[in-house]
Amino acid sequence: MKKVSFVAVIVILSIAGISAAVPGVFNYQGRLTDSSKKPITTATNVTFTFWDSMSGGNQLGGGFSDSKTVTPDSEGIFNTTIGDDGNPIPEAIFAGDSVWLNINVAGEDLVPRQRIATVGYSVKALKADTATTAIIAISADTAVNAGNADTVDNKHAEDFAEAVHSHNLQDLSGAVTDAQVPNDITIDHAATASGLTGDLTVPGNQIALGNDIWLKLGANNRLFILAKGQIFALPFLKWMHPKGLWDNISPDGQNASSPQVAMDDKGNAIIVWQQNDGSSKSQIFKSEYRGGVWTHPGGLSDNISPDGQNATSPQVAMDGKGNAIIVWHQNDGKKSQIFKSEHRGGVWTHPGGLSDNISPDGQNAYNPQVAMDDRGNAIIVWQQGDGSKNQIFKSEYRGGVWTHPGGLSDNISPDGQDASSPQVAMDNDGNAIIVWRQLDGANYQIFMSEYRGGVWTHPGGISDNISPDGQEADNPQVAMDNNGNAIIVWKQYEGSSSNQIFMSEYRNGVWIHPQNISDYISIVHQNAHDPQVAMDDNGNAIIVWMQWDGANDQIFMSEYRRGAWKHPASRSDNISPDKQSAYLPQVAMDNNENAVIVWQQIDGSKRQIFKSECWGGVWKHPDGLSDNISPDGQEGLAPQVAMDDNGNAVIVWQQFDGLKNQIFKSECGGFGF
Repeated sequence: MKKVSFVAVIVILSIAGISAAVPGVFNYQGRLTDSSKKPITTATNVTFTFWDSMSGGNQLGGGFSDSKTVTPDSEGIFNTTIGDDGNPIPEAIFAGDSVWLNINVAGEDLVPRQRIATVGYSVKALKADTATTAIIAISADTAVNAGNADTVDNKHAEDFAEAVHSHNLQDLSGAVTDAQVPNDITIDHAATASGLTGDLTVPGNQIALGNDIWLKLGANNRLFILAKGQIFALPFLKWMHPKGLWDNISPDGQNASSPQVAMDDKGNAIIVWQQNDGSSKSQIFKSEYRGGVWTHPGGLSDNISPDGQNATSPQVAMDGKGNAIIVWHQNDGKKSQIFKSEHRGGVWTHPGGLSDNISPDGQNAYNPQVAMDDRGNAIIVWQQGDGSKNQIFKSEYRGGVWTHPGGLSDNISPDGQDASSPQVAMDNDGNAIIVWRQLDGANYQIFMSEYRGGVWTHPGGISDNISPDGQEADNPQVAMDNNGNAIIVWKQYEGSSSNQIFMSEYRNGVWIHPQNISDYISIVHQNAHDPQVAMDDNGNAIIVWMQWDGANDQIFMSEYRRGAWKHPASRSDNISPDKQSAYLPQVAMDNNENAVIVWQQIDGSKRQIFKSECWGGVWKHPDGLSDNISPDGQEGLAPQVAMDDNGNAVIVWQQFDGLKNQIFKSECGGFGF
């Protein structure tokens, strides 16, 4: 069965006062998917008619109809014009206030009908390059004369923070007038508005907001505002959490752990993890979201790693076009080695066997990490013994060719001291940064290698660290934006009583490293651990970590937005609920400054998974220790999170289902996800 998922609401180009100078036409854009949500890309017949009610009723315009054969693009999106081809929309259709557009796709009417009304210019431009004289412009690059595009009764989007994801809509008084709709407001179908009556539980339900102003629940739980005969679609964004401890994605019957997740720019996603295959060996498994459909492993034999030896520590990265690389370490029968799987051009290539490793033979290799740019270039890093010390190695994919290390002496870290814990990030021009920790002869310090302008720069020696000398440093992490800017974070002992969080920044072509051991961003005199960092394409950034608040470990964050850093003011400035310890934060950002932070925290009995969200510049933190996203009753651990460019997100974690540890996921879906 075919169905339409709206990418944008109807754009009415000119209906009021139809005349020879202003033809009776309007443009329509929609998205066709089949019953499994896969885009329809073949020629399809679509017929448009007008009616005087949402269902049943009388056809308007003397039986006017306009049939089109549309051929959607690869995403299922099509555009067409109703009323052209010498068959203009009759002016009489808009003589009354109640006009409903009926859309028939391949012989099937879509429900509900869409209400429209007369308007002399564009009703709405959604993700348009330019929206001129638009009432509403959402994510438009340019909105000319958009007037009140972000207010409702002079209230801005931040006044509606509680409207996000099933929370109360506060501070909405008076009537919504002149079709003034907030630019960045997301309301889940379960939302309620104080002082209003009615509910939004069944498609067709509506709540009166004022004089001829309605909030209505449409098909697929989409929300619309009906304002003085006009219809406006609100962005749809909804979390889907596991329904119970049985709602895992990993095959039943064996323990699964160490999940990781990555997303591309279009909402496709890959989840990887390690799981026992039933023969006492740990293998690597994956789930994929492509074309609107999840594909999970068919069973415990559906692993991607070669059989026969233990495989652990998977990592995954995606570029902007759905290409992907999965890496892990696995015993080849003698030593632990680094292996990879690749998805390019729509095809997966997995290792041919236990000898198909990318790391040099003869010494143990561990802790692989991987990054990709949007052009498909990739870098894999890991630590491996060189016969004397652990060193950092890399493989690169550039210009369609892989270059692997030539041997155990082909390391990038300075010789002579142990190096470990590598991390890597890339921007979309192929620039890259690799960071790791390495002993300088007295203490572990943080080191980095850079690839800029086609040239690698590695440390000049064991004294070429970026962290302040004299104290132990650990846990390096790195992120880059698409302009080459970068942030490196790590924890380091501050010399007197506690570990603290430090950062180095690269902005406008210049590195700024900590000046000394007191130049940290975390709260003074309290132990801090496990920093993580994310950046969007415009240089905005979020750093998260766990730190003792005097009673428990809590989650803290620093933000860089619009050119300024905001760090925690005190040890009470945590984002996690008080009174129980929280651990292992992770963070992801999209390219509209939205963000999701996840962590594990004890709910009073068990460790559970919690999240904080930032949408439209407004943060929503957990309401309390019962506001977890993981199913109650069993331990949830090791959360990870990824976002695409449009606010879609996937959170993954491991959790005991009563018998075994399994992999679970939560999804936040917007348009088309």
